[in-house]
Amino acid sequence: MAILSSSLFAFVGFLAAVGAESPRPADVVAQYRRAIAQTSGYSVVASRSAPSEPPPGPNRQPTPESATLQVLPPNRFMLQVLRFGKVVETLVSDGRQQRLWNSKFFTLNAAPRKLRFVSPDIEWAEKAYWPLTLFTSSALIEHLVATTITLDAVAGRAAHRLHGATHLEAGALLLDVWLDASDHLPRKLTINDGQGTITLIFDVTLTTPALETFAVHPPEGLLRRKQEPEYPRVAMGAMAPAFSLKTPDGKATTLASFKRKVVLLDYWATWCPACKLVSPFLDHLQRSLGSRGLQVLGIATMSPSADLAAYLQSHTPAVAILHDPADEEQTVGYAKCKINGLPSFVLVNARGRVERAWKFYWPGATETRLLAYIEDALEGINAKEQR
Repeated sequence: MAILSSSLFAFVGFLAAVGAESPRPADVVAQYRRAIAQTSGYSVVASRSAPSEPPPGPNRQPTPESATLQVLPPNRFMLQVLRFGKVVETLVSDGRQQRLWNSKFFTLNAAPRKLRFVSPDIEWAEKAYWPLTLFTSSALIEHLVATTITLDAVAGRAAHRLHGATHLEAGALLLDVWLDASDHLPRKLTINDGQGTITLIFDVTLTTPALETFAVHPPEGLLRRKQEPEYPRVAMGAMAPAFSLKTPDGKATTLASFKRKVVLLDYWATWCPACKLVSPFLDHLQRSLGSRGLQVLGIATMSPSADLAAYLQSHTPAVAILHDPADEEQTVGYAKCKINGLPSFVLVNARGRVERAWKFYWPGATETRLLAYIEDALEGINAKEQR
């Protein structure tokens, strides 16, 4: 009772201190950004308020009910996803290598130079726990639209409640994030996709994990995969396939013409709703990072010329638009990059090699991932220039 009373008085004092004037969303986001950049180490337990039922189909299981995240900057982390209290997926970086495994297979890649996001590549886990990127990147809430701030509390702790949407168009996610007014880290998140609301509660401990925490390895006998098979099958690390496509006004353009630039290939279609939802963020990337060496190529595929022309009459994209043939059997870039869903993204580094490839659009997760991968690739350009 005494603890509850002291928490209540603290919250009342917080309200009195700020007075009737609420802080600006930009100021709260700036505090949060500094907090995740300066934290020396922490542990997070993320719990879903209502784990979902198994979707239709054979061998389907319910969404995992919780996840744990431990972070030791600059690039050590361990994420474990749990179902019924049992770890079903692990993603860990020891600072040199990054390993991902479940009960069937594992992947092994170089550790990121900086911790810009932590998210598994397996779709069911990513859908459930990609909001943990809140603790490694501010990209999710920095690009919300129509944001508002109110004063609130979580578990008796004073908090700023940030409300916003991923887009203004239909199909946007509505998000509410409660940021602790003291340490400015997330304590709660709700996501509404128009069909239901998911709530995640974050139990945060500010502590420095031991180095041994990140030294775990996958069990023996698992199959090794280079990348998740459901993603585009263009080989990561290989030279990007050469192709030539035309701009809407008929000018031939080759991928090779963007040598020494970081190129993001965005495969989209005029009839694809998710492609349109991500397009404002791609324009933002081109405007903000183009001067540092980024070129986004929006490759309109399986879209007749008349449809593309009509779309461009009402849209003025910042990215460069190329047109792939409308017939799926005759596509050029689509086929060569082995795309198997829209939207799909292929990131090509300044040496012309495929850095990453993935498909589909998950609001918030896609923005965070795009920004993280592109920043790493651009830093690679700068590091090469300085040598």
